[in-house]
Amino acid sequence: MNKELNYFAFIVVLSFGYFIGLFFPDIDQGMQGLLGHRSIITHSILLPYLLYSYFKKKNNLTPLKTIFIVGIYLGIGLHLSADLHPKAFRGFALIKLPFNIDIGGLSPIWIGINAGVALFLASTFLNQLTNKKLFWITYLLIALFVGLTYADEEPYNNDAIIGTFIFLLFVTFIYTKIKYRKLTFKEEAKNLKKTEKKKKKNGKSTGIIIFMVVATLFGGLIYLVNNTETFYKKNTQKKEQIKNWRADNIYKDEFNICKYNITKKYPKKSFSNFAAGTFNASKNQKTYTKTIKMFMKHDGLILKNKKFGYVDCYIKVNTDQTISFIRLGNKYK
Repeated sequence: MNKELNYFAFIVVLSFGYFIGLFFPDIDQGMQGLLGHRSIITHSILLPYLLYSYFKKKNNLTPLKTIFIVGIYLGIGLHLSADLHPKAFRGFALIKLPFNIDIGGLSPIWIGINAGVALFLASTFLNQLTNKKLFWITYLLIALFVGLTYADEEPYNNDAIIGTFIFLLFVTFIYTKIKYRKLTFKEEAKNLKKTEKKKKKNGKSTGIIIFMVVATLFGGLIYLVNNTETFYKKNTQKKEQIKNWRADNIYKDEFNICKYNITKKYPKKSFSNFAAGTFNASKNQKTYTKTIKMFMKHDGLILKNKKFGYVDCYIKVNTDQTISFIRLGNKYK
């Protein structure tokens, strides 16, 4: 199949599939009453699996269609790697069955399994399709570039997200390269082909089982780490015995939640710098609204680091000092 695969077409189709796989899981946000967010249907390998099975059944699985499916698996693997690291595993972070029923503590296990299997199948299908180093290097470079960019845009746990993705990406990559390095794509005698098909089938099943076990353990570890961190934070706050410490300063989680929502409100702006100025908070109330004055700079088509202006960010501070975003004010100079 190497001869049939055009390098430029490979890049375009892989990138397009990567984009689809990266953003497909969150289409459930438009159907929250039926599916819930994060839906067990969209936050899984179901879409590329069905596409692969359909093309395979119709005997119409061309190299470019395979690359497209590889891209979708890659995108889903990255998206689910990010979903393994929410601020906390509750609410929207939990996997939902239809009609918005969450699966609770099984959520990180489900996400971990599907992230690992998605990246494993991406590497497997690509390795079956071509053994050219140029295609493999390009695959890794595109995966890493988009992965770093996507992780950097997430509001929480950026380092953990990219670390998880790189770990799963390279584990699956190395495993499939070792597993398939001696295989060729030349036609062989029928008896040999039948034998090899059985070996491949058994090998795939074994590989998937191994990665499901690894991903399960990994997901469980992530769940324990997140819960340990949550309990640690709660105990620390109790020990400090500070009733209203958020009224004394601007904290990183407040800054990040404002930054995230400003970026979301102005998606066409390429912000180069965020800064927090003055803030207003009540020291005499248990629950109150905290206002943070945010200042931004952005890059234009010609001029860089242009002054964008100020935006007031309103955050609700609860009695236990947890916070939630309320709204943004209008931009002003």
